[in-house]
Amino acid sequence: IVASLPASISSAKLQSELRFGEISRITMISGFLRFGFLVGLAFAGLGPYAFVLASLMVAIYESFRMSRLTRLNLLSQPVQIGLWPTYLGVTGWLILGVACNFLNEYGNSSAVGLKATQEVVGQFYWAYLLTFQIAAAYAVNVNWVLMPALSRLNEDKERQSAVIANITRLFLL
Repeated sequence: IVASLPASISSAKLQSELRFGEISRITMISGFLRFGFLVGLAFAGLGPYAFVLASLMVAIYESFRMSRLTRLNLLSQPVQIGLWPTYLGVTGWLILGVACNFLNEYGNSSAVGLKATQEVVGQFYWAYLLTFQIAAAYAVNVNWVLMPALSRLNEDKERQSAVIANITRLFLL
């Protein structure tokens, strides 16, 4: 959702500053708000629009809260359209990775749905998401905590390599 872009930029700043406590509090409150809004809007009769409106409300909350923490004012910065092709080129692999992750997460159930009943698809999807949570927990930790922390060790390659080896052993365990 486009409304979450300011929060993403502010979150990246908080991550680079290793301010994980603030990110965790905002994420936890966002979860409660998201499902509170979702349930409330669904009971109000908004049906599938409840998902969209809840996401929009949470994106606004996160953008406001994180921008206050980082003191970033994204609207005061000039739009540099000339840099967009460079940014898109740099983020192209990221966009491809997100698309592949989407296919990985939802493609299995779609493929099963071509041949199986809705009940079987529901059971498959539920079981798949239970096992997927382990990978998601690792991915969140790597993305939000380990990458910013490891980037601080860029000047000390030997120490960075030792930390990466220890992290890899821990994840394999």
